Amino acid sequence: RFASSQTAVNFNQTTGATSTSFAPDQELYKNLVQFGLVVKPVKDVSLFYGENSNFAATGFNGANVLNPASQGKQKEAGIKSVWFDDRLNVNVSYFDVVQFNNTVPSFPQDGTFVVVGGETSRGFDGDYSFKFNKNFAVFGSFASFKAHIALAAPWNLIVQPYDGQVHKDLPVNNVAQHTFSMWGR
Repeated sequence: RFASSQTAVNFNQTTGATSTSFAPDQELYKNLVQFGLVVKPVKDVSLFYGENSNFAATGFNGANVLNPASQGKQKEAGIKSVWFDDRLNVNVSYFDVVQFNNTVPSFPQDGTFVVVGGETSRGFDGDYSFKFNKNFAVFGSFASFKAHIALAAPWNLIVQPYDGQVHKDLPVNNVAQHTFSMWGR
């Protein structure tokens, strides 16, 4: 259960008067569903699948309450395997994440937030480790996916000024869509 409210007190320096304004109360009730399944078809291989939904209150934008909540759903399926007497561990999964009503800082940044309609991320990620001997091992992670925001009409029909093309969606800022890491220990 979520409930929020806000009170703003304004002071007029010229008249010395104060006024109080209230943003409306908001109450939200949300049931979240989560489940998963793990199957081990052979000794060193596990298959998994999971789904979950999430919810977060978006808060206030000045005197107005933003759209009630950021909501999303995620599906993930993958395989985890162990080889060579537990020396090699590999986990690879495919994920599909959709979020709605995400809040982002306004531009220019003035302390307020705006709501973007939705964001989708789909792709693969995983991690690995390999123990060469008792003194040396490598481990890391990787990801390859597309994170994008769908453009609503009329913006999905207009040539964009930065590249002169029409886009149905735009990439999410500050998200590395192809990563690889490796550490040694």
